[in-house]
Amino acid sequence: MTSISDLSWSETSFRAKLELFSKSRKDNELNLSSTDRWVRAKGYSALSSTYYSIYRTALAQLKAAFQSGWRAPARTVAWCFTWLPLAVVCYSRALPCSNRAVKLMGGYGKMTAGMCNIRQSVLRSHFKYAEAKRCITEALNKRLVEAHTRGHLHVGRADIYWHEGSRFSGRCRRRNLVIREVQAAINAAKEAEKEEPRQAARIFWHSARFLDRISKNKTEVNQLRERARLLAEKTGAKDQSFKMI
Repeated sequence: MTSISDLSWSETSFRAKLELFSKSRKDNELNLSSTDRWVRAKGYSALSSTYYSIYRTALAQLKAAFQSGWRAPARTVAWCFTWLPLAVVCYSRALPCSNRAVKLMGGYGKMTAGMCNIRQSVLRSHFKYAEAKRCITEALNKRLVEAHTRGHLHVGRADIYWHEGSRFSGRCRRRNLVIREVQAAINAAKEAEKEEPRQAARIFWHSARFLDRISKNKTEVNQLRERARLLAEKTGAKDQSFKMI
C-alpha cells in the first residue's frame, strides 16, 4: 500500500492525489477524534498541509497543460473536469483546518515551528499576508526551529515582502528586504541539505524564483535551480520536480 509520504512526494497523477486526499483524512481520524487538544491540533495541521500540497500540484498540472503545445486545449478541458474540483475542495478546506489547529492550541505560542510553517503557507495562499507575517515572526522566535523549517519561514517572509512592496517607499527597500530573507533561506537550506534534501530542494527552488525577479546575477539563479533539480531527482521527489517546471 502506498504511504501518504510517497503519494505526497513521489506521485503527480490525479489518481494518486485523489488517493492522498482520501487516505490523509482516514489516517487522521483517530487524531481528530482524540480528547487531547494537542493531538487533534496536530491532525488538523497535517490535513491542512495535505490540502495545500494537493492544491499546489493541481496548479502545476494546469501550468503543464498550458505548456503542452497543440494538446493544450484538450488537456485544459480535462483539467477542468478532474483537477479543478479537487483543487477547489482542497483550497476551501485548507484554511478552516489550519484555523481549527490554531484555536485548539490557543494561538501560535504553543504551536511548534513546523505547525506555524504549515500555517503561514496556507495563509499566504489565501492572501492573508499580515497574519502570515505575524505567524512567521512567532515561529522564528521559538527555541527549537529546524533548519529546513527556518528556510521555509524565510521564503514565506520574502514572498510577503514582495507582495507588500507597494506599501514601501521605493523598490530598493523591497529588493533589500527580499534579498535578506532569501539569503537567510539559502543558508538554512545548506544546513538542511544533508538531513532533509527534499525540503532543501524546495527552499533552493523558491529562493531562485525570487532572485530571478530582483537579481542581475542569473548565474546564481541557474545554480540554485540546478541544485534544487538534482536534489529532487536524487531523492525521488517527483512531485517537487514537477512543480519546478
